Amino acid sequence: MKKQFFISLFLVFFFFLLFFAFCFFYNRMSEKSKKEPIVKFATSKNILITNKLPLSDTLGKKINSASADENIGGYVSFIITNRNNFSINYDIYLTKKDTQHSRIKDNYIKFYLTDSKDIPYSGFERNKIVSYNDLFSLFDKPKSKLLYKGVLPKKGSKYFKIRVWLSDSYIIEDYIEDFAVDVDVRMK
Repeated sequence: MKKQFFISLFLVFFFFLLFFAFCFFYNRMSEKSKKEPIVKFATSKNILITNKLPLSDTLGKKINSASADENIGGYVSFIITNRNNFSINYDIYLTKKDTQHSRIKDNYIKFYLTDSKDIPYSGFERNKIVSYNDLFSLFDKPKSKLLYKGVLPKKGSKYFKIRVWLSDSYIIEDYIEDFAVDVDVRMK
């Protein structure tokens, strides 16, 4: 009877160990088969704004690639495509770059995020505009802040337009100030 108990206990332990080994290797294999999303920028992924001309929020939300070229406002458009057969989480984040001049204070830099039809994404609805100062810092990415996070459906794509401008509450200085960030996307 004692012998049967130990054999049963050994079999339960063996199958338990086999189950965890299977789960571990299955998880590792699925991680290897996970494909990075494709991110295609229609414009540069760099944003540079000078203190040349502050804009009202109404005008800032209408910035296009032509007005961004004059360093009046920033404009980045891109598409993210998921190549996987499962949905993925992603982050759109901004990494502050060193500039040639004094840096414009973060609270004067405004952001607005929409899709290709200028419909605002969650967090920007009802014409909500955020400053760089309002964004959350990413602890694992120095000098970076989270602009948006979402879920991309399997084999799906999303289009983004980011508009950036200098707030009209900024008082123009006699010297040049600027602000520069890179736009990046990562899968989580």
